[in-house]
Amino acid sequence: MEDQTELSKKSTIEEIRTRFLLAIDDTRLNGSQIGRRIRELGSQKIYNLKNGRNGVTLENLISFSKEFPQYNIKWIMYGEEEMLVKEKKEEPKGQFEKRVDVLENIIKGLSARIELLEINSKK
Repeated sequence: MEDQTELSKKSTIEEIRTRFLLAIDDTRLNGSQIGRRIRELGSQKIYNLKNGRNGVTLENLISFSKEFPQYNIKWIMYGEEEMLVKEKKEEPKGQFEKRVDVLENIIKGLSARIELLEINSKK
């Protein structure tokens, strides 16, 4: 038998459907616009989802996630984290990476000077 913490992490189908519809509404696209972007989710299917006639399928979630990666699948499935995926901040570069960048810029500059010297020597 599962312990209480595992049970509390699970979402009901109704909760998943509700969060999925909130994400769809957040796109500010109507059903036919979403249907053009996601074939599995036409306006009729969204209408049926909103009215409780249909549930959310795994295919719906996968297709939505691929087309709208800014929406957090963990939020839709479990209510965890935020609805929108936070942009990952680029980690500050270490000394080694900074040195490589400097050396790459020096090489580019030297390559340009060599090209100019070759062009001028041909004149």
